[in-house]
This record gives sequence, structure tokens and C-alpha cells, in this order.
Amino acid sequence: MKKALFATAVLFASSAHAEWTRIDAPFKDVALYVDHSTAQKGAGRRVQLYHIIDYHSPQQRDGREFRSEMIRYEFDCDKDMLHDIVHTWHKGQMGIDKMVLFSEGSWYWNKPEAGSIEEVLLKATCSLY
Repeated sequence: MKKALFATAVLFASSAHAEWTRIDAPFKDVALYVDHSTAQKGAGRRVQLYHIIDYHSPQQRDGREFRSEMIRYEFDCDKDMLHDIVHTWHKGQMGIDKMVLFSEGSWYWNKPEAGSIEEVLLKATCSLY
């Protein structure tokens, strides 16, 4: 529980002082953002940083309505894979309203599906790091 509270506090601090940059993406109903100031490089071409997925209309997950997701992804740019470390869903846009869901993420690495939001985030991140 302490780990979850700490991660949540870090997310809110990140959101409040973040320098969100919009990512060019081919989606009509979603805007994608990155905060490059949160980037941490790892071994090889691995990098962790925060992204926001901002929806133009309300979404549903587990019976809860949300308008944005804030995710700290780790990308392995050499293998074109990613996994989420911390993931929150928020009632309002840009991750600044009430958090309605929280997940500590997964250690399982995944290849994103072609044309998916995750693929766009992976390509945008790996083109810079």
C-alpha cells in the first residue's frame, strides 16, 4: 500500500509541474503527450518516461468513467518493446482531476500492435532516445 501511495504522489507531482509536449498522431479522438523532463535512460536503448493519453470524449473501464490516462512506460528501443510501470486513469483531461483507477503496471514486455497508441508512443520515444 505504501508503494502505491508513493507512486500516486509522484504521478500527481509530475502532472502538476510537467512540461507536456503533444505528439503528432493519426488519431481523431485521442491526443498524446510526453514529458521529456521525466526521461530516465537505462542500459542499451531503454528509456522510461511519462505519457498522457487524453480522450476527447468520456471512456469507461471497470465501470468507471475517465477522460485521460497517465502512464510511465519503459521502452526497449532495440527490441521495439514496452511495458507500463505505473498507470493511472483520471476523471478529467490531462491527468489533473480525480484519479479513478490505479495500476502498478507489468514487468511483461510487449510488442505493440500495428497502428496502436502504444506503437505511436514507442516510435515517437525511440526516435529521440
